[in-house]
Amino acid sequence: MNGKALLMKMLVTWGIVSLAFLAGCGGGTSQTLQQPPGGSNPTPIIATISPSSAVAGTAAGFTLTVDGTNFLATSMVNFGGTTPTTTFVSSTQLTAAIPAAAIASAGL
Repeated sequence: MNGKALLMKMLVTWGIVSLAFLAGCGGGTSQTLQQPPGGSNPTPIIATISPSSAVAGTAAGFTLTVDGTNFLATSMVNFGGTTPTTTFVSSTQLTAAIPAAAIASAGL
């Protein structure tokens, strides 16, 4: 695996991808892996992220699939500080459209 691909694999697996879960309360506030006050939403758990790497500088974006448990219809993927279009597939799967610009160059 070349250096860029390895770096992207590490970034995707260890920090660039995180999930932000909206609490669904008024005012547009969000909760990141926390329960809303008095809420009963279960804590989401990420099991796998696919693909686990991407090559920086490629011309095409990709669809990121996040498998786990306890996802809500309001769950969103955070990729590199942005929230790409996220699709709730089920309580065990989310997908996100990652644009090519989001992986234009390698870096932390």
